[in-house]
Amino acid sequence: MNILRKKLYVDILLHLKRAGIDYGKSIARGVGAPLASVLAALDELERAGLIERAGGHVLKRSKARMKLSPEVRKHHVYFKLSRSGEAVVRCLKRRGAAAYLDALSAEERRALAELCRGERKGAPPSLIEAGLADPSGLLTPLGVLVAALVDPACKKK
Repeated sequence: MNILRKKLYVDILLHLKRAGIDYGKSIARGVGAPLASVLAALDELERAGLIERAGGHVLKRSKARMKLSPEVRKHHVYFKLSRSGEAVVRCLKRRGAAAYLDALSAEERRALAELCRGERKGAPPSLIEAGLADPSGLLTPLGVLVAALVDPACKKK
């Protein structure tokens, strides 16, 4: 499973890195995505071993940094990053845009460079889903960084 292919997966992992422990509805609010999409993504990430359910009956704010009260009884299913998830987030932060470059096919790299140079109208759905382009066909700031790695001429735009 290549998590860089879906922006939502990356957003969830980064949210859990900031929050420590959190539940589905709060994650959906934090990443600005529909609850159903977030819950499906949480299941996928859990199956991939990148997140795990947090055990126990009481949750302390020292573990769940986004909680307002010092201690909360659990009424939701809480998730946290697993060791593999922590490693993925560290790698992503260390490699930045270069990590996305490895996840793209040759055709997607070509499409990204063409979008950057203005030779193409409309972005492929895979680039939109990865968060490199928006639905209108324009590159996102992350898309511009990755495109500059594909075609250095894009860096000047």
